Amino acid sequence: MNDLALKNKFFKEFTKIMFERIQEGNKKYGDDWKRKDNLKEMEYELFDIANYAYLQWLKLKLKK
Repeated sequence: MNDLALKNKFFKEFTKIMFERIQEGNKKYGDDWKRKDNLKEMEYELFDIANYAYLQWLKLKLKK
């Protein structure tokens, strides 16, 4: 599989998961996203992602 085909395959998988998460959120929270500061929410999520990345890096360092 060439590079572009591989990227396309994983992009389809990514967007499928993303849409499933949107559906789950819609069932759970309805249209709350319209009233929220979505940039602030995203900022909080980025901090969580950074924490996960750091903790994964730390696990790798501790295995050495």
